[in-house]
Amino acid sequence: MNLTTGHSWRKCLDDVRDESFKQSNYEAARLLRTETAYVAAEMEAEAYEEAEFEEYEFVATLDTRTSTICQEMDGKRFKLKDRETGKNYPPMHPFCRSTTVAVIDGFDISKMQRRARDPETDKTYKVPANMNYEEWYQKHVVDTGKEWSVKAHQNRHRDLQQYENYIGVLGNNRLPRSVSGFQKMKYNETKKRETLKREKATISSIDSKSWSDSYKEKVKKSYYDLRAENIEASWHGAQRFEQHGRSSGVTAKEVAERLRSKPDSIQGDGRELYKVGVLDVIRNPNSSEIVTVVNRRGKRNANQ
Repeated sequence: MNLTTGHSWRKCLDDVRDESFKQSNYEAARLLRTETAYVAAEMEAEAYEEAEFEEYEFVATLDTRTSTICQEMDGKRFKLKDRETGKNYPPMHPFCRSTTVAVIDGFDISKMQRRARDPETDKTYKVPANMNYEEWYQKHVVDTGKEWSVKAHQNRHRDLQQYENYIGVLGNNRLPRSVSGFQKMKYNETKKRETLKREKATISSIDSKSWSDSYKEKVKKSYYDLRAENIEASWHGAQRFEQHGRSSGVTAKEVAERLRSKPDSIQGDGRELYKVGVLDVIRNPNSSEIVTVVNRRGKRNANQ
């Protein structure tokens, strides 16, 4: 349709969706794009025949969205008389973006170029025309540490939902500015991912308590005060630090300085006990979290 009308495929998609079988957006797009690719490929094959070319070379798109079957076909050559759509000639599947080029005897393509797409920035660049998909993937994806982008593409919808869920709990300021940044952290930065995951779990636990909103905010502030000093705390540890640390005048910085030294004692369950002013700060050595704080004077501040 867009080949004969000159309209963009998106304009044609609107026509199909509105005037045809009232299909869903996805089904209409699949039909239009796949059939357009089929017609274009058939026209190209006819041109090869008229020019009396005997062979063609399969050309896949060099990006991380390319299907496995097209990746494997890239750079392979076939006799024109043996071409079979879906087997060795595009389209190989719905939404297929692969194409072909004619094979010309004696023509050297080593000095020519083909386009590729950076999996991280999504920008196009050029590589040698004789570089096949496998070679491109190894050099420009694996060797550059961008394999995470494959998972990012495959899981984009699910990751978008997770990103929005994280924002709902932590707010925009605690997260990367975009879902792409969130995905890069999730798949490529293990330490940051686990730290954010722990933060979300802790804040969610605080929000689930039956405390007043104002007290919840105080506990969160104590939690983030400790975090600012590179100290992890469970929700209970943060609440107890808010309860006893504030009333005793002990600061997060003082706790951090004390935790850099050896513990005063090891409890029976293996947890470490540090004396900081009038406080006993108890930490789980396995998770590195402060799990509770006790005021040795027995003072309590029940503002919840």
